[in-house]
Amino acid sequence: MTAEHFVSFWDLAVKFAEEQKDAIVVIRPKDPDSYKNLSSELTERFLGLKEQINGLDNLFIVDSLRWSFIETIGTSDVVISQGMTSFSMIAIICGIEGLYLDQANYKHPFSRLYRDILVFDDPKKINLMLKDIILDKRSPLKEVEEKIMRNFDAYADDRGIDIFRNVLSGQEIKNFGEPIYA
Repeated sequence: MTAEHFVSFWDLAVKFAEEQKDAIVVIRPKDPDSYKNLSSELTERFLGLKEQINGLDNLFIVDSLRWSFIETIGTSDVVISQGMTSFSMIAIICGIEGLYLDQANYKHPFSRLYRDILVFDDPKKINLMLKDIILDKRSPLKEVEEKIMRNFDAYADDRGIDIFRNVLSGQEIKNFGEPIYA
């Protein structure tokens, strides 16, 4: 992914929050200070977006040191990942709508199967799908075959969903006979 893709992702969130005042938009950056490595032009554009965020009542930046990605996914109706990262896949496996903004056009097999359904190379296209989802016009999640989804689940024994649910609910997790607490 390029620095332009990074800024484009934030721009997508801001534009959506501005257009959809009734929607709550949450951004959980891996590193909130990563913009410091951008060119001066992109830094200026990014800081302009952060200023816009400060003026929006429906867009929030989650502190990634206080909130795990699992907690963020678990409280979301739709998860959008930049590139082909696992956040959206985890959401999809757990029955939450998950979309990808893949402007780098990774040749991931999942990307080829679900291009313009779950995986988008253009922020405008993903924005249209996001609107369809929140207006209950479409559920791309329902277009994913369970058999195909299991091929992308790291837990071949179907434990991925159970582990995720247990983490969210704070329940004990059994792993190889030893309890793990979330």
